[in-house]
Amino acid sequence: LAEFRAGKFKESSAGFSNFVKAYPRSSLLSAAQYWWGNSQFAARDFRSAINTHRGLIAQFPDSNRVPDAMLSIGNSFAELDDQREARRMWQDVVKLHPTSDAAARAKQRLAR
Repeated sequence: LAEFRAGKFKESSAGFSNFVKAYPRSSLLSAAQYWWGNSQFAARDFRSAINTHRGLIAQFPDSNRVPDAMLSIGNSFAELDDQREARRMWQDVVKLHPTSDAAARAKQRLAR
């Protein structure tokens, strides 16, 4: 996380990936996977970020990080110039997690 905060996104992505592989039963696994996806997004590896966040959602559907992961997936699609998929994901965040901060940010993106 320190590498992420220092702007070393490729390094932090590798670190989170290594953690996920080395500690598959850790109580920190969902957090590591979330930050792994964020590191990939920050490194502009949007397809990998989508896959990593989708993995988080599939593996930890009750995680409080799911709305933010969904928002990130939408943002990744927007960066890939796939506005249809971006909007669909943002709409899903609003529909499935209406009281989350991610839903508020998704509404802002939908209003553009």
